[in-house]
This record gives sequence, structure tokens and C-alpha cells, in this order.
Amino acid sequence: MTESQRYQRLARLLKHGAWLYAVSYLMVMGLFLKFHLYTLPYSTKASYLEKHKVAKYGLTRLHGNLASINAWWLVLFLAAGFILGLLIFYAGRQIHQPGFPGIILAVGALMPLLPPYSENVLARIMIATGFILFGAGLQWFINKTLITGPSPYKSSKPFFPEHQM
Repeated sequence: MTESQRYQRLARLLKHGAWLYAVSYLMVMGLFLKFHLYTLPYSTKASYLEKHKVAKYGLTRLHGNLASINAWWLVLFLAAGFILGLLIFYAGRQIHQPGFPGIILAVGALMPLLPPYSENVLARIMIATGFILFGAGLQWFINKTLITGPSPYKSSKPFFPEHQM
């Protein structure tokens, strides 16, 4: 692989990797929440509130474990986002472009998987969504002019043939 091909692959990763992951994260998390989210009916009875631990977990919950994500495919998807964020950071360092939004993306993808496991995981999912969208938006904004293919401005032909040497 030539140096130019390596640069183009790293530039494509920097330019398109973060926002593609952010869009797929929104779709996957939207489908996950659509099928696994439910809301308890509100009641003022103390026995109901204590039985369901409303003060600790709230009324909006996920099916299964309230404090962590149990879906293996979602854990793998978030781990892939963490690895992608680190790769974006590495690619930015290799071609001398800012890659720090990749770290923001990696932290956002890792956040729902981290402790504490004593609270509702939905808060961590919403914060992670903000981190991922912010990191992807920042990555797109920083590298939107990054050239990922042959440059149309670099040509072996001169613009004005009369200036040939």
C-alpha cells in the first residue's frame, strides 16, 4: 500500500466514520428503546412507590435489568463505537489532523456500559447520545474539507499552456 492510499483510507475514516456511527447509533438505540422501554403508571400510594422503587429508578424503565444493558448485540455495538473512536483518534494523529472528537465518541459509546449499577441506565444512555452526537458533529465540522480522494486541483497539466517550461 502506498503512502497516498494509506492517507486516503485514514482520511475516509476521519471524514465519514464518526457520523456514520452516530446515525447508526440513533437507529439502533431508537429500535432498542422502542421495544424495551416501558412506563409504570403513576400512583400516589406509598406501598406502590416502595414496591417498584420509583424514588430510585423512576417510572420510565427498560425490561429486564434496570441498571445495566443486557442485550449482547447492543453491548457489541457500543464496544465497536469505542474501538471506532480510538481508531479515529489514531488516524488523526497519523495524518496530523485533529482526532480528539474520536475520544469524545469513544467515551460516549462506553458510558452506558460503565458503573454505577445502582441507578437507571436510561440517564447514561441519554448522556451517551449527547456525547456521541457532539463528537460526531465536531469531527464532521473539523474534517469536512479533508480530501479523501484524488484532488481535482492537482493536475499534471498546467492551467495555462502558454506558461509551460
